[in-house]
Amino acid sequence: MGGILAGVLLMVFGCDDIKPNGCKQCGEEEDMRHVTVNLGGEARILTKVYGVTDTLERVVRNSRLYVFTSEGAQVNNYDASSGMVDFYLTDGTYDFVAVCNMTDLPGTEATRDDLYGVMVPIEKNSLEPEVGGFVMVGVLPEHIIKADEKITVLVERLVSKVSFNVHTEFDDHMAKYPFLVDAVYMTNVAGETNIGPEHIKLQTKAQWYNKMNFNATDTLGWDYPVEMLYGDFHKELANGDSITSGHVFYIYPNTSEDRRDTTEWSPRCTRFVVKARINNNVTYYAVTLNEKGKGVAANKHYHVDVAIKGWGTDHPEDNPDDLGSMIPTIKVEDWKDGGGVLEPDL
Repeated sequence: MGGILAGVLLMVFGCDDIKPNGCKQCGEEEDMRHVTVNLGGEARILTKVYGVTDTLERVVRNSRLYVFTSEGAQVNNYDASSGMVDFYLTDGTYDFVAVCNMTDLPGTEATRDDLYGVMVPIEKNSLEPEVGGFVMVGVLPEHIIKADEKITVLVERLVSKVSFNVHTEFDDHMAKYPFLVDAVYMTNVAGETNIGPEHIKLQTKAQWYNKMNFNATDTLGWDYPVEMLYGDFHKELANGDSITSGHVFYIYPNTSEDRRDTTEWSPRCTRFVVKARINNNVTYYAVTLNEKGKGVAANKHYHVDVAIKGWGTDHPEDNPDDLGSMIPTIKVEDWKDGGGVLEPDL
């Protein structure tokens, strides 16, 4: 798995089936393993500080732990919102799945595949100070319980983060024209993904955001905050100037193939787009996020640096490769910062 956000720490001490909390005789009389689950690792109780982006990016407000047999049948699931769960488990091989910041989850009737197939709309992820949080998932598969031990289940966000730097490197000919950055935004953003570790490819009729381009009228029906995918600037840049903003975007996994047709929508790669005006003529600079041909993954930090050198394209879906209009650099890292439990009374 990629960047560590939080650890679910399982202290395993010996069960024929799951027993309720406080069954102190189970281990002695039935040779069961006593399991205590804590949100641990990098997790910690956060202070009552709001409005700090990196704090809200890693907050854990609620958590549920599922225990499955290796064949995928559910043994039980537990509310881990308090940061600790206590139960009993027999020797055997199990899959442990932790889901954070999502409340409408399946009950005890769900199999592992049922849980993995649950679709999570992107609007379930929020930075609202008092109620927000990013959905996080951790999976520890095929783990053998046969003795007292400590287990850590690492959880990761489903969303990835995109930061950027845009700067101009014009030659003398281009430098004489006024250059204005209207907006910076993401296009072809998947509107949902599934809980399981293998993220499915979305079909044409699935929810997508900013299909091929940004259209302000489309945002009227959005449940996802516009600023999570769009930044309005209207900033004129002199040659050599840059836009280095604290504004970041949050996107979902997308493994679609790269398509460029502008006449009809179809699933395609996610792009980072700069909409600009050169001498008052609109032009676009689109950088495709497609690391090693695998598209966008979950829980990554993509930093896009764009050196603009000339005229862009007429549409974000036009291929800019042969124009020499920009030099894009994409730095991809595991999104490691995060993992914390919000005090339950907040």
